[in-house]
Amino acid sequence: MAGQVLSVGSIRLRYPEGFIVGNVSVSKLVGISGAVRANVSGQWVSLTGFNTIEPGVKSFTLSNVRSHASKLSKTFMIYTTDDLGNVFDEATRMV
Repeated sequence: MAGQVLSVGSIRLRYPEGFIVGNVSVSKLVGISGAVRANVSGQWVSLTGFNTIEPGVKSFTLSNVRSHASKLSKTFMIYTTDDLGNVFDEATRMV
C-alpha cells in the first residue's frame, strides 16, 4: 500500500468465492503494531485495532483461510479504508 493508514481505518481483504474463510486470526505482524484483530463477514476479512501504519513494506499472516480443492489459486483484493469505509488504496493479488 502506498499511503498512510490511520488507526481508525482498516485493511480489508476479499477472498474469491469457493475459498473457505473460517475463524481468522492474524499473526507475524511486520511493520504493523497495536492490538490487531481480524473480523470476518462472508468472504471479507477486515483487520482493525492497529496503530497508524506508515507507508512502506508491511506483512502479516492470516490463519484459517484455505482454498477450495478446485480453486487452488485465484485473484483476491486488498483495500485500505478510513473509518467510514472510504477506500484509499487497493491492490489485486493471486492467492
